[in-house]
Amino acid sequence: MTTERYLSKKDWKGEVGRLPVATLEQLARSVCEQSTHGEMSLWPMKSGRRAVCLGAECNGKRLFLKLFDAEDPSAYAAFERERAAYLCFAVSGLVPEFLAFSDAHRMIVLKWIGSENSQNPLSVWSTSEFGLKLGEWLARFDAVAPWERACGNWQGYLSRVPGGLDLDTIGDTGAALAQVPLCGKALSRGDCALHNFLVSDHGDLIGCDLEFAAMRPRGWDYVQMHHAIIQRYPDQASDILEHMAEGFARAHKGALLIDELNLVARTLFCARAMAGRPSKGQLSWQ
Repeated sequence: MTTERYLSKKDWKGEVGRLPVATLEQLARSVCEQSTHGEMSLWPMKSGRRAVCLGAECNGKRLFLKLFDAEDPSAYAAFERERAAYLCFAVSGLVPEFLAFSDAHRMIVLKWIGSENSQNPLSVWSTSEFGLKLGEWLARFDAVAPWERACGNWQGYLSRVPGGLDLDTIGDTGAALAQVPLCGKALSRGDCALHNFLVSDHGDLIGCDLEFAAMRPRGWDYVQMHHAIIQRYPDQASDILEHMAEGFARAHKGALLIDELNLVARTLFCARAMAGRPSKGQLSWQ
């Protein structure tokens, strides 16, 4: 990584190739945590429509890079959301340590989290332990998130969401959401993908990938996670959800009531099922 060249945009190396050599050398020093460095290696981890995620290693030390598409305006908006969210939660201990970012290169640099089992919490914990830790994480995230006042109820809010679900399909159950008040809005992850929860070397649950962060009703992440668990772990969902509710109720210090959040989560899950949409369409309004 010591010669300046620009590679094909068709693969992940193209995203790395647009970075100046000086930037790559600075990254290598950051990985090694010293003024001089050896050769730095990069490898692809995952890619999406807006960004590519890479691992970087130098002298046995690692960090995580996320490079957003330099030509896509929506990718820059995603970069801005993720950068702002990591800055908001930088000292919370709930997300990876935010090491650096570059507006010019649309790049985010994070501390490397965990080991080969870090992306599978159930390889580390039992279903009940995972549920408790996930509920506690969601409560702590809500507690430190920036928030704003919001009036109304969940039924009114969901009726105004573009592309939202038709709650009339589930009759009186949908109407019950009118009895659940909004307790303000908070910065939410907006991403219910369970593979974006990692286990640190110290045994802490860490949430990553914040490019969909947005102001949503407080409890939004809890509701989305309820659906994600049923879809990802259908055979174990009952135990995980029971303990997630217990963990959230135990750690939450605000006005959110776990029974009300569970009502919202179950109602929306039923509405999605009644709509009969493919899972991609069901989640498009999140």
